[in-house]
Amino acid sequence: MDTHCAPILVADDESPIREMLREALELDGHRVVEAEDGQAALAHALREPVALVVSDISMPGLSGLELLIGLRAAACRVPVILMTAYTGHHTEAKALRYGAYGFVAKPFDLAMLVSMVRRALATR
Repeated sequence: MDTHCAPILVADDESPIREMLREALELDGHRVVEAEDGQAALAHALREPVALVVSDISMPGLSGLELLIGLRAAACRVPVILMTAYTGHHTEAKALRYGAYGFVAKPFDLAMLVSMVRRALATR
């Protein structure tokens, strides 16, 4: 799959953050689909292949960590980048055990996140 045309799934319950990420990733040449929560993101990723998931950890219902666990339980090995305003070694350690590609602390540098996305797609 051509990583520059890869569909990227952005999951965040805050629409301004989803819009900002979509715009930045589309400017970088990626196709982006959005999900307003972890449940919608998981359903989409299991229904339609995506090359990468960028997800907030803290969302109502299914969290970003639970989304990651659900993807792995379904044998979906897509790279997952988790965003959080609340850092904690326990959450990071658990996410790494389930194969998260990386973490981004909110507020984040958009250029740094786009660079991380590029690196994650290059490892596929």
